[in-house]
Order: sequence, then structure tokens, then C-alpha cells
Amino acid sequence: RGYHLLYLFVVDGLVSQVDGTGDDDTGPDDTGPDGTRSAGPVHGFAHHGRWLAAHGVVPRTPPREQAVAEWLERFLRSHGPARVEDFRRWTGLPLRDVRPALEAVSGGLEAVSFDGATHWMDPAAPDRLAAAGRSADSVLLLPGFDEYLLGYGDRSHAVDPDHAGLIVPGNNGVFRRTVVHRSRVIATWRTVGSGGRRRIETAPFATLSGRQSTGIARAFRRHPT
Repeated sequence: RGYHLLYLFVVDGLVSQVDGTGDDDTGPDDTGPDGTRSAGPVHGFAHHGRWLAAHGVVPRTPPREQAVAEWLERFLRSHGPARVEDFRRWTGLPLRDVRPALEAVSGGLEAVSFDGATHWMDPAAPDRLAAAGRSADSVLLLPGFDEYLLGYGDRSHAVDPDHAGLIVPGNNGVFRRTVVHRSRVIATWRTVGSGGRRRIETAPFATLSGRQSTGIARAFRRHPT
């Protein structure tokens, strides 16, 4: 019941999911049950209107056409290279909404043709990738429902189709956590144990290299407890 009420409050615009601290009485409280303060970001829910006002955000109510165009541009810049079909699948919006939105924003995006399909992306993406340097090739531990997989209908950019069933066993809609190296999913992972005995357990798709094993261990040391 509590979960559904929280969902209803978010949909109705009463509360928003935010991060921060409760110091200004607008966001989630970062004091734990034992009275200690959190050392990192605090994620939770806050009163929508008070939180926006406290952070100087003025709500907007743009016309539907403008809102869809803005939504599409944000999706393609954050997920690109991506297809318009990915956006339609992600949002459930009809083509009659998406077609004029693409016409409105395509001038600020870069089109890339791949396998006979047009993909769109932020023109600055290659420069950001170059600036990231070697860190872009590091090992990442992603959560089960990360947008790196869920944001696309065709996930072959990240995982071999033969391995897709290892991420979603039985195609039951429940995604396992993934290990990514150089943009490819190389394993699934989970934690076992608790406290000081908490450790990572991986299910690799192939034999891991020494660099990958070291990268997994390093990434897990940085992972929140």
C-alpha cells in the first residue's frame, strides 16, 4: 500500500525523488537511526513545490509539442547514438507526436547511419569521450535496470544476443546486475555476505582477463555498501 501511495504522490506532482540532505527542510534527512550523518549523497523524496522553490527552480508548463521535442532531445543527447524508435519504445508515444518533435530538434543533433538505420546523438559526444581518456574503458558495475540496456530496443551495442538470456533469465523482465568493460557486458554480478564479509560474486560470459578481474575488484571497493 505504501509503495502505491508513494507512486500516486509522485504522479500527482506532490512529491519528487531527489538527492541531497535535509538541512534546509526540503529534502531527505541524512541522519541515520543511530544519529550519525551520511557521508555521501542522500536519496529520497521531498515535497515537490518546496524543493523546487528552495533550489530556485521555476516550474514550466510548455505546450505538448514543445514538451515532447524537449524530451526527445534530452533522450537522444543522453542515450545517443540512439534511434527515434528507441525513444518511442521508451516513452510509448505515438509517431504523430515524435515526427514533428524530431523535425524541431534534429538541427542541433548529429545523424549517424549504422546498419541502414539513422542514429542521433549530441555532436559533442565524441569530444567528451576523448576527454574521458582511459577512464572510458574502465570496468563498471551497473545495477540491474540500468538505462545502458533498458534505454534501447536493440541491445547488440552492449551485449551479444547469445548472452541476453543470461541477463534476463527466462525473459521474465527482471534484469540482473551487469559488469561492463569497454562498452560490452562481460558478466553479471551480485553481492554475497554482509558487513565486513560482504563480497562480490560474478558470472562471466567468458574467461576474464587479469585486467578485467582487477577492474572488478577495484570497482567493487568503490561501490556503496
